[in-house]
Amino acid sequence: MKLLDINKEAKKYVSEYHDNHEDMKFLEIGAHPKIVHTSELIKELNIIYNNMDIDTNISGTEVITGDICSCPEIPDESFDIVYSHNVFEHIKTPWTAAEECVRITKTGGLNIHITLFSYRYHESPVDCFRYTHTGLKTIFELSGNMEEVISGYKDITNRNKMKKGRWSENWLVIYIGKKEGE
Repeated sequence: MKLLDINKEAKKYVSEYHDNHEDMKFLEIGAHPKIVHTSELIKELNIIYNNMDIDTNISGTEVITGDICSCPEIPDESFDIVYSHNVFEHIKTPWTAAEECVRITKTGGLNIHITLFSYRYHESPVDCFRYTHTGLKTIFELSGNMEEVISGYKDITNRNKMKKGRWSENWLVIYIGKKEGE
């Protein structure tokens, strides 16, 4: 099990990719305006940013309203980076979401997904899965020509607030994969 500073790793790979690609297109899945995880990740980068959410009440020129499990409105190989943070635990069929993520990623592009390994149950709107690094690797690599770049875990447990009888181990898992050529 590899322990990582997942935000630092994600930023490193986004920055390195950006350095070699002009007009980089970045899609954040589940980017609800009240819960945005990308501000530090893409700050100061000149990118084309879109966010995708199933919530029809979110609006803006960069918003794609839709379901990552089925998004035929997005053409193949549209984005350089497809990113999600705390989304995959809420998807009922994550294998179909992984297939769509791979489909809409450009060859040579990255998929960066941070989700839960261990956390309490929390509906928003549903709470379906927890992941290991090998679980994420499997659903992405079976979905297409993805190859793992790095994966690992981060302990986010606040040990000062642990209470007896409550779920207290909180861990995130990250998977970064690169889409290889056909």
